[in-house]
Amino acid sequence: MQSIVQDKQVRIALIHDRYKPIQQGSIGGEDNLVQTELIALSERNLDIGIFLHQNYGPLKKLRQFRAQTYGSPLDFLEKIKKFKPDVIHCHNLSLYSGISWMDKVNIPIVLSLHNYRIYCPVSISWRDGKNCFDCRDHGPLESIKHGCSLKMGMTRVLRDKITLSNKPEINKVTRYIATSELIKNSISPIVQSKKISILRNPATQILNPTKTTRTKWLFAGRFTYEKGILELIRIWPDSEFLDIAGDGPILNRVKESISKKPNIQLIGTFAPNIKSIYDQYIGLIFPSIWMEGSPLVVIDSLSNGSPVIAFEGSGGAELVKITNGGLIIDSDADQSALLQSIEIIKKKRDIYSLNAINSMKSQFSLDIWCNNLLKILSLAISEFK
Repeated sequence: MQSIVQDKQVRIALIHDRYKPIQQGSIGGEDNLVQTELIALSERNLDIGIFLHQNYGPLKKLRQFRAQTYGSPLDFLEKIKKFKPDVIHCHNLSLYSGISWMDKVNIPIVLSLHNYRIYCPVSISWRDGKNCFDCRDHGPLESIKHGCSLKMGMTRVLRDKITLSNKPEINKVTRYIATSELIKNSISPIVQSKKISILRNPATQILNPTKTTRTKWLFAGRFTYEKGILELIRIWPDSEFLDIAGDGPILNRVKESISKKPNIQLIGTFAPNIKSIYDQYIGLIFPSIWMEGSPLVVIDSLSNGSPVIAFEGSGGAELVKITNGGLIIDSDADQSALLQSIEIIKKKRDIYSLNAINSMKSQFSLDIWCNNLLKILSLAISEFK
């Protein structure tokens, strides 16, 4: 199917609302992936229409409300039509672009799902320490009922019941891209499984590890409850050193939790293109039991030959299974189980490291990822009716 795109020089419209400006240390995983896609497609001399928006200024909240209720700016549809794409690839549409334009184009649409906004008003499908599907199964009023977010819940009710009751994000999308089996399985009750392709995130740079002495472990990620950082701190053994990289809404809780643990250090953030940081550590700890898709931090660690200890239940664990680049422990693992895994990694680090590098080269390289993306876009064109 790839030849449909490459031989005919099909026009690809790339649509994404950036979460943050592209600057060192602040770019998030989804923004980073879109930038990677743009560069990869451009290097293949493909005809790309770039619709990347940054929502800022005094009207930011109003534009975000419009995007999540009624939809697109008046001139947005005209810009798409002027470019005349053969296929449209979308990422985040919740801050500026909206989805109402989907009803007004006769073009195949491919929508990448990086979170659960397609059915969850707060996008994470997580409540009270566990995965939640109430809004998927019973509607967005559940978000209000459970106190997840009155504002987001009401916004979604307005969209689903009044302004966009035809649900174009479900009825007008030709093909979906899920970054993990977890995401695919979670949306299958509302989207036909045959319309979902799995495309895990790529390893943008694969580096053979250096022979250095490593004495610490690393956690890197956003400081939110669903990422499992507080639970990791609670069970972290006193005999091991852990560096924590990141930022987020529960930063103060993290600081408080490590205040009496001198073996755990907060090191701030690092830019996603600085891959060599992983070379300083024994490996990465990924404690999330949330249905995270294909975490770039896990990809980056494995692509640098740094083994990963992942908790069962996330896309990170899926990546570890595929690559055999580390160990998976139970989602409710205690300190003893974590320490046991740590000791195994220490003893067999070279084996796990080699597994990770080989798998990244054979399955997750940027070239392989780009080829698979083009196949999905071509498939959407061939399926479109």
